[in-house]
Amino acid sequence: MIKRTDVLIVGGGFAGVSVAQKLAKQVVLVDRKDHFEVTFATLRNAIAPSLLTANPRKYYRDFIQSDFVQADVVSMDDRIAKSSNGLEIYFKQAVIATGSRYPTLPIAKSTSAYTISEREQEMRNEQKILAKSQSVLIVGGGTVGVELAGEISSAFPNKTVTLVHSKDVLLGHLKPKAQNKALEQLTAKGVSVHLNTRLVKEGAIYRSMNM
Repeated sequence: MIKRTDVLIVGGGFAGVSVAQKLAKQVVLVDRKDHFEVTFATLRNAIAPSLLTANPRKYYRDFIQSDFVQADVVSMDDRIAKSSNGLEIYFKQAVIATGSRYPTLPIAKSTSAYTISEREQEMRNEQKILAKSQSVLIVGGGTVGVELAGEISSAFPNKTVTLVHSKDVLLGHLKPKAQNKALEQLTAKGVSVHLNTRLVKEGAIYRSMNM
């Protein structure tokens, strides 16, 4: 099968969807998922779904006017892209907006759930695992790690939450005032924060290596 378009957009995150909405029917949007996910609401949805009043996922077909193809782009040159479902897409310009990846943290961004029903089941599975856990170890004090620690400690105040970060401050991309505030708030919630620390995994045990 062949499809032609002025603009091909690969990736249906915030950047890809924004371009698709602005250009409307002049584009083809390709994403492996059938839905858009509001990533900044995902962690709360996974940890404390009752606190989120709206579903953070919406089918692409329900809110974008552009042509949507659910598939992976398996090969691409400067004029044609081939998708995993056998479609060949001829284009004049391309926008690559595949975004970030969290291969070891499916709560933040799934690596295998490509439909809304699959993603919601994945969320329910993660919720059950978390609810049964007595303690949680989070490695990394960037945006996702800090938010995850805050959400877990808020939803489950009796759980032991430990955040380990290799740098001397949390949220290294922000200003010192925000970094200090994040540390202050996490500590107030009972999160044990260890800075300048790396972990080494020995079997099923993580051991610290102070830097």
